[in-house]
Amino acid sequence: MKRLAISIMLFLGVFLAASATAAPQASLTLSQSDVTLCNTNNGVSWNVSKTNDQGGQLVAPGTNVMWTVIANKTVDPGAHNMICANGYVLITNTGTAPATIGNIVVNLQAQRLVNKKSTWVSAAVNIADAVKGEAAMQANVVAAASAELAPANALSNSPATYTTSGQMGTFRKNAASGSLQFTDVSNNTVFSLVPQKLVQPGETVALMFSATFDNTVMKIADGTALRTEMIVSFGNTGSRGGSGASGSNIDINGDGAINGDEAYVRSVPTRVTRTLPKLVVCNNSVTLSDTGFTTDGDGQASYSLISNDLAAPVTISDTSGPYYIAATVNGSGTVTNTATLDGNDVYGIPLTGPIDPATGLAISIPMQCCSAVHQSADSSVKVGTTPSVYSFPPGACTATQGGWGATPKGNNPASVLAANFQTVYPFGVAVGSAPTYYAYFTSSSAVQDYLPAGKTANALNANLKNPTTTSSGVFGGQVLTLQLNADLTAAGVYGSVAFGGLRLYGTGGSLDGQTVSQILAAANVALGGGALPAGYTISALNNLVDKLNNSADNCVASDWGLSHLTR
Repeated sequence: MKRLAISIMLFLGVFLAASATAAPQASLTLSQSDVTLCNTNNGVSWNVSKTNDQGGQLVAPGTNVMWTVIANKTVDPGAHNMICANGYVLITNTGTAPATIGNIVVNLQAQRLVNKKSTWVSAAVNIADAVKGEAAMQANVVAAASAELAPANALSNSPATYTTSGQMGTFRKNAASGSLQFTDVSNNTVFSLVPQKLVQPGETVALMFSATFDNTVMKIADGTALRTEMIVSFGNTGSRGGSGASGSNIDINGDGAINGDEAYVRSVPTRVTRTLPKLVVCNNSVTLSDTGFTTDGDGQASYSLISNDLAAPVTISDTSGPYYIAATVNGSGTVTNTATLDGNDVYGIPLTGPIDPATGLAISIPMQCCSAVHQSADSSVKVGTTPSVYSFPPGACTATQGGWGATPKGNNPASVLAANFQTVYPFGVAVGSAPTYYAYFTSSSAVQDYLPAGKTANALNANLKNPTTTSSGVFGGQVLTLQLNADLTAAGVYGSVAFGGLRLYGTGGSLDGQTVSQILAAANVALGGGALPAGYTISALNNLVDKLNNSADNCVASDWGLSHLTR
């Protein structure tokens, strides 16, 4: 009895000592894994164009206008067929220490006849590690974790994509390897292995991955069974074994050294077999339609449809057209016709994702294989009564930058500004636009200190009060000058015609048909850093504003003003 008691005490002592000295170790498990496949070619592109037969000129009411639509298809002969393995896996650390993820391998396998035996063999591999991320060209794993057989791989691939050395297996990319991207499902953010990821004890990472492989290189036929083997290799595992296959002193993070957490490592696999779906050429056919007409011009422009080749949408799979849309335009303003071209999104088999805690059922995740192309093209016609050469109204007056910015003397424009500034601008005058940038002037002397402005036309980059120079260069000076011309003539203190009410025509630009005040509003938006009118650069808009300011300098109409301005 005494000997039995001593034996029990010795056993307990050894057990307690072992428990006390056991170091914490990481242990990752992979669960709920699924993979779906896409088989696509993205070599098709489209361009839809729409023109009209009026060439941008102002047309008279009652004019019949013909719009033309052409859809051009381009096929890139060098575009490759791509297989995309979209996967989901739940990674859980059931151990007692943080797991350092060294690399993740996605190994696409197909069955090959090796020594008269059907064997799963790697066709291509995608790799990411903790040093180079997706740019890594090879990764070391614990060989026992992979179902890949090195001899079979060597017989099927040249060079081999998998070799072994002792307990270590090494995967290598080849010409068919593509991209590898990860998403953390819990917050829908990119999951990167760089810097190295730690999975804490008890932590779970819901991971989606997308791995692409070049099937023009692999030449795998539609309907072939493919197996996706995903292997996660991690460190800090300790020496006692656990999930997956264990190894020691293996460089899994790709830095070329054996680090402390790599003294003991493990590799954990998961495998899913799926059939390769039929190849889909994305956007190979599209729907072309005419969405109709829009008008502007304060409700004065109108149209009457004559014919429409695209009254019903058409499905096309090659360059098509021309299609014609004809209408009679009336009134005053702009009539615009628009065509649209739309492809179709293509989805593969849904991916079985995480468990919905509310229902206890797995969430089905749609897997998009092709993104639909969506394009539109429009073409506008400006309609109105074409004025005669001599329709420029008598009594119209403008001044240039130099005129408003001169020293007040006699009845010159600067004197008119000085005498009327407080009446016309009781709160000052501003150019530009809120909430972007503007320049604000509180007196006629502040205006005269600023004008004339020079240097390259540009936008404002700050809010300014009484500046003498701005980032906008000559453009700011021209816009302020046009503002003065519009406001002082509207107030009746300079000339007898409200210059802002005159209308532009015959330049061939998108601002034809608009009043000077409307053009001024567009120029202020552009000066403030906002959008430019269609077809205009800041330099071109500056040139137009300059011509407007010179169109009736000292109340004498310029040739340009006589040809392009009317009431």
